[in-house]
Amino acid sequence: MRNNGFTLVELLVTIAIAAILAVYAVSSYSKYRIRAKFALMVAAATPAKLAVQNDYFNQGYTFANADYTAGSQPFVTPASDIISSIAITNGIITVTGNSNVLGGRSIVIQFTPSVSNNEVNWTCATDSAFFDFAPTDCQNSL
Repeated sequence: MRNNGFTLVELLVTIAIAAILAVYAVSSYSKYRIRAKFALMVAAATPAKLAVQNDYFNQGYTFANADYTAGSQPFVTPASDIISSIAITNGIITVTGNSNVLGGRSIVIQFTPSVSNNEVNWTCATDSAFFDFAPTDCQNSL
C-alpha cells in the first residue's frame, strides 16, 4: 500500500523557501515604511513654505525676517509623532525627525529658498545616508 503525503525533506524545503521569502519581504517592507515617513516629513513642510513665501513678499523681499522657532506657530508645530520639530531660520526650513519612530535614524531635512523670476523655489536636502528613503528631488547633501 502506498502512502499519500509529503516527506520530511519536502516539508523542510518548503519551509526554507518560505523563510527566505519572508526575510526579503520584511526588509523591503521596513524600507517602504521609512520612505513613507520621510514623505510625511517632506509634506509637513508645506505650510511652513507658504509662511516663508508670504513673509518674503510682504516684508521687503528678504528671507531675513522669516524666523520661527519650533512650536511657535501652527505651521511649525509637528502634527505627527514622526516629526520632533520644525523650525525656520532666515527662510530655511528644518524638519527634524523623531529617531524613536524612525528606527533610530536621525533624519533632518532642510528646505532652502531661492528666488527666480519673482518666484520662490525650494531646494530640499538631507544627509546622504538617507538618500535611499528620500524622493529624487530631495537627494541633495546637507
